[in-house]
Amino acid sequence: MKRSKSDKIDKTSLLLLALVLLLGVLLSYLLYTGPFTYYDDNYYILFAHQMLNGTFKPNGIPYSVETLTVASLALSFLLFGYGIFQALLPSLLEYILTAIFVFLLARKMFGKYFAAIASVLFETAPFVVGYVTRALPDIFTGLTVAIAIYYLYDAIELNSKKGFFLSGFFASLTMLVKTAGLIIPALFALYFAYFVTKRRTRKQATYGMLGIASPMAAMLLYFFLMTGDPL
Repeated sequence: MKRSKSDKIDKTSLLLLALVLLLGVLLSYLLYTGPFTYYDDNYYILFAHQMLNGTFKPNGIPYSVETLTVASLALSFLLFGYGIFQALLPSLLEYILTAIFVFLLARKMFGKYFAAIASVLFETAPFVVGYVTRALPDIFTGLTVAIAIYYLYDAIELNSKKGFFLSGFFASLTMLVKTAGLIIPALFALYFAYFVTKRRTRKQATYGMLGIASPMAAMLLYFFLMTGDPL
């Protein structure tokens, strides 16, 4: 099944998306909160510093299990040095990317104007906009889920092996962003199990299971190498 022509990004869609992203950046500036040194932000910044120094262990407290969140901060510090802006930069980029995937998915489903409205509603949600300039995993969690759902739509509409695999892969990554994110791959696994029972989607849905299993296997191996205990 081929994609429709409407999947191509036209000039109007690009303009709408640009305006939406500009609004998001302005909101993050106007409603700036910054990392809270007396809240969970402090743990993630500390672990990022340890990761760069080679002293990080993912078995200290629950926050240390959220390796991708720590790694995103460590990468920002590695590339741009230490500072408040570097600490909030990953969350800001994740906010922008999530808005893009919300736009792209809504555009596939309902058209470009609805996509612009959906992205604005995401960007202006109080919980979301209040966490954009923090060093926390919440916005990153939204991004991995948004990408997983984006590919899940392709998986269902096109009966795509690639769509099933990528939706499972990004759903599974959520648990490495935030520990509570384990519920996401669990729900996707149940969903894929349903498609496995259907003859038309059985083979494709197994790719979704493989997508979930890949990051999980990598996570267990990583924990085993770092701590001697995969769990």
